[in-house]
Order: sequence, then structure tokens, then C-alpha cells
Amino acid sequence: MNRRQFVSLCARVVLALPFSAHAQRTEKMPVIGVLWHAANAEEEAPFRGPLREGFTNLGYVEGKNIVFEERYPDEQPERFHSLAADLVRLKVDVLVAVSNLSALAAQRATSTLPIVFCPCTDPLYLKLVSSLAQPGGNITERSSMTDDIIAKRLHILKEALPHLVRVALLVNPNNVSDMRRALAENQAAAERLHIAVDVVEAGAPEELERAFSTMAQGHFDAVIVSHTAWYFIVRGRLAELALAHGLPTIAPTTIFTEAGALLAYGPNQPALMRGCALYVDQIL
Repeated sequence: MNRRQFVSLCARVVLALPFSAHAQRTEKMPVIGVLWHAANAEEEAPFRGPLREGFTNLGYVEGKNIVFEERYPDEQPERFHSLAADLVRLKVDVLVAVSNLSALAAQRATSTLPIVFCPCTDPLYLKLVSSLAQPGGNITERSSMTDDIIAKRLHILKEALPHLVRVALLVNPNNVSDMRRALAENQAAAERLHIAVDVVEAGAPEELERAFSTMAQGHFDAVIVSHTAWYFIVRGRLAELALAHGLPTIAPTTIFTEAGALLAYGPNQPALMRGCALYVDQIL
């Protein structure tokens, strides 16, 4: 190669470099839509942190090789559907639905975009999937299956409080599907243990004080906190009121005991959220 050929080759390489770099910079990054259930990132911190950690562990860096579009319905039923539709209009690559209501809204919003829901209490009962082994359609799951251990939770409460006779089941009346399943499973288990279970409703912050006052005045021996997304947000307040009224409480997961509840029995929620990233990664 003579000098003229060498200079010409170098020039071609230099000219090609900017175009190659530009192509790398403009390559489309995957966009992950996340439909939460609370009002903001702070309220979702116990779940949002582990979810992001799951992506980080897989090598994803926001703004470099992945983009997140997050929406917060603030536990308002109509907003679940409107925000799910908003994420579908953005044509996200994968739609992550966090909570039962988020999963149902995502299912309603699209039959084509991939949906990963986590954690869902019972996808079969909610008719999100046709089976756990073969979900079918555009939906896959990271399910907590907490409804399947409702009876076990009551057994643990009975072991801790041998003289247990009457228990209050705290439910959110705004989430009918969760309330019905929780009531049916608890009543079936209570009959076998010769325990009476009565429903006490609280679906808004201002109703919590009244609910715990009702339970105290009704001389309940303990409280079962049902698995509803809103109770995860107000878990600290639930623990404060239970302590103030002298009511032993068992909850669906350990983040409630970390907030002050007496007992908890259920899956490791942070681990479920971290694992959700694995499903998204496989889809991508």
C-alpha cells in the first residue's frame, strides 16, 4: 500500500465513524410501561425499588438501554383503565401491571402488547390466564398466589392466640373481587377451627379509625388484614391503630410487620418484584 492509498483509507474510516456512532445512539431502546396502583413513586417505594433492582441486576440502565414509562392511578378505579390505555397508545414494548386492578385494566386495554403482571394474588380466579403453566394470549405472570394461603394464615393466628374465638376480617369494599375471595376462604377455614369471622370494611383513609373502633367495641380477639393493594400503602397507619386499640393483627406479608403489625404470613414481595424483570427481559 502506497502513501496515497493509506491516506485515502484513513479518510474513509474517519468519515465512517460518526455515522456508526450516530446509528448506535439512535437505536431504539425498549420502553417498559409500568401501571402501578398508588399515587406516586414514594408510595410505591417498597415495590418500585426491587423492580428497578431486578432490571439493574440484568444489566439495564435507564436512559442508556431502557426507558420506563410509569403511571400512578392513586387507587382510583377509572384511572386504572385510562392510564392503561395511555400506555398502550405509547406502544410500549412490554406493559408491567402491578396489583390485581392494574392487571385487569391492562388485559382490557390490549390483546396484542405483551403484559407481565406481578404480583397477582390469583390469576386463575381473576380470569387473567387460562392456566398457570400455559397462560395463553399476551399475558404472563409473576403470581404471589396469596389467596391460596389464606387458610394457613388463620391457622397461624390461632396458634399464636389459642383462645381465639372471634376475628375481624378487614376488607376494602372498593375491590369487590379481592373482598369476595378473602371472605369465602377465611370463612371456610374459620368453620374448621370453630372461629367466627366477621367483615369490617375500610376503603378510604378516613374510614380506618372508625373500622378499628368498631372492632374494639365489638370485642374482636384479632384482625386479619386482607390482601388489597391500598392496605400496603397505609400499612403504618393500620399498625398504629391496631396497637392503639389492643388488637393483634396478621397481615399478608412482612412489610406489614416491619411497619408494626404483630404477624405476617405470605410471599417475599420484593423478591417477586425483582423476578418480574426476568420475565420482561425474556420477552425483550
